[in-house]
Amino acid sequence: MISSTINTKTRTYIFELQNCAGEFGFKTNSWKLDFATDLEKKNIEKEFHPTLSMQVSSANSVAVFDMVSSALTYPDLSAAHQPVPIQAVDDFFLVAFHPDRKR
Repeated sequence: MISSTINTKTRTYIFELQNCAGEFGFKTNSWKLDFATDLEKKNIEKEFHPTLSMQVSSANSVAVFDMVSSALTYPDLSAAHQPVPIQAVDDFFLVAFHPDRKR
């Protein structure tokens, strides 16, 4: 179960994703979601625009990912398509970017 603080941060992140998609003129299900370390997040931000990220702990990563992906209405998201959380790091980022929009 997600705490109310994590739930609020996740809902804010979902709002930002939907708002940003509207501003840049693409559908909310066009976002690619992935877990990343700080260095990987910086590389994604250099390569793609727009990008949005949220820091998550490994304990809440699956619940946060499920909440975000279901809110963005991905048509078929089986366990095979979910990114694998980084186990060696306690805190990492859930990064959203549009794969067709490079800088």
